[in-house]
Amino acid sequence: MPKVTLSRGSISFLRLGDWTSDVPVVFIHGLAASSAFWFPAANTVRERHPVLVYDLIGHGRSGVRSEGLSAEAQAMDLIALLDVLDIPKAILVGHSFGGAVALTAVALQPSRFARIALADTRLLAFQANLSPQDWPNWLAQKAFFEDAGIPIDPDDPESGVSILTALAKLQLSTTADPAVLQPWVMKYFGQPQSQHAARRWVKLVESSSLRQDIRISGPLTTEWLASLSLPLLAVYGKNSPLLPSGLALHAIQPRADFRVIEGAGHFFPALRPATFVEPLLEFLESVQTPPSQ
Repeated sequence: MPKVTLSRGSISFLRLGDWTSDVPVVFIHGLAASSAFWFPAANTVRERHPVLVYDLIGHGRSGVRSEGLSAEAQAMDLIALLDVLDIPKAILVGHSFGGAVALTAVALQPSRFARIALADTRLLAFQANLSPQDWPNWLAQKAFFEDAGIPIDPDDPESGVSILTALAKLQLSTTADPAVLQPWVMKYFGQPQSQHAARRWVKLVESSSLRQDIRISGPLTTEWLASLSLPLLAVYGKNSPLLPSGLALHAIQPRADFRVIEGAGHFFPALRPATFVEPLLEFLESVQTPPSQ
């Protein structure tokens, strides 16, 4: 994948599809993932629309920082990337933390974006904390981590980061049984993870301000979310701990195209890409008029 150097570091990116016409669709991955998370969906969307995938700072093949990892900082990186690639207008698609990055970019430069699609995005305005008990089947998961010698703090407000880090450490250990570990990796990462990716994630969490930075809501207040006028698609898993964010968003954005995927957890765009690509293509090709201000 090619890279561009921005003021805050290098960004790895990839263009897919025909770029001779149409507004490009930019896919943004979540924490502990990379642009590869979106490849199954992006490879379908590229048949009808130009696509850009890239790695957030600290992820994939992009550069690493020890601070400045909030959604707002990452949104500024996204805008800078679009500037360098001479993309005047874009459609944003974000999963999890990537959705927060997408929304923040819209808040910073609303005229720059045509539409926005969220896949299971946590919104701090509605879910300030994400405790271990919020995850489905937590007791079974708790037992797994305790048996592996990595207990999870029951009061941790950022349990997702802790769980992903615990799994990454198990991947790097010599004692974990791969046959037992792999189903949990798939459950939480949505796809297989290499030891390189696991090592990079652990280093990022332990040597940066990531935990503090991701708790900065920036401009994404309840008032701003209610005033969002771009066409909006929000798709959530029925079994996801982040569904409360989606339901709260829909309550203040009744015009949004809101979908709940039955039997799906947090990582459904990677595990069951068709369940996200189908509504996404419908959304991209629908005629919608933004509500008046």
